[in-house]
Amino acid sequence: MGRLIVALSIITVLRLGLLAGRARDGPIRMTAQELPFVVPELAFEGTLKGGAPGETCALIVFFQPECPYCGQAADLERGGRGNAAHWVADSRLDASAFGDQIHMTSSVHWSAQLWADFAVQGVPAAFVVTGRRVIDAWRYQGSETAGDIEDRCRQ
Repeated sequence: MGRLIVALSIITVLRLGLLAGRARDGPIRMTAQELPFVVPELAFEGTLKGGAPGETCALIVFFQPECPYCGQAADLERGGRGNAAHWVADSRLDASAFGDQIHMTSSVHWSAQLWADFAVQGVPAAFVVTGRRVIDAWRYQGSETAGDIEDRCRQ
């Protein structure tokens, strides 16, 4: 019995140490790039209000259809008002299979080059872009409001 308690105590201390280390590292990074960064010209129109007068932002969400979190985010977005997001897969097959899952104000695209330009590290990854400048990135939930995202545009 004494050995079991010692073993459980050691496991608990090790687990708490790992959790504390993970918390110090900060939030999960969705890109290998340092924010803000510039990408080549985008074909996406911004529909969200930006920080400067007349400035708009685009919401770009990178996804993979087999990702359960991507499906959940799409379901939440479809059930809400939608954010006019541009969902981007890295292949045409992935993009076409996902189109029915998103809100009608959003669109689905495919581009392996965009995945490389944004250095995507996980999905669903949301990016706010104004012009060619990427100003924010986070794990997309699908429940964000247009106001939440416009606040990110004004950073």
